[in-house]
Amino acid sequence: MAAGLTVSWIPLWIGIWHGHLDLPGRLAPSAWHAHEMLFGFTSAVELAEGVTMASVHAPADVPVSRGPLPHGRTA
Repeated sequence: MAAGLTVSWIPLWIGIWHGHLDLPGRLAPSAWHAHEMLFGFTSAVELAEGVTMASVHAPADVPVSRGPLPHGRTA
């Protein structure tokens, strides 16, 4: 579903960015793009943090590899 939305939104966004379509609302296309990039980045960081915290607090019976890390450090 996300891939379908992406494919359908790209031509719409290109049309808005080049001024062929009107953007509903009060923001200029560049301001709207900055808004979407900011909130997209924030959402990605929050998702990564949630996954990281969930993996740290995983149940003790789940085996976790404690081998060497790529730079020679140990976990």
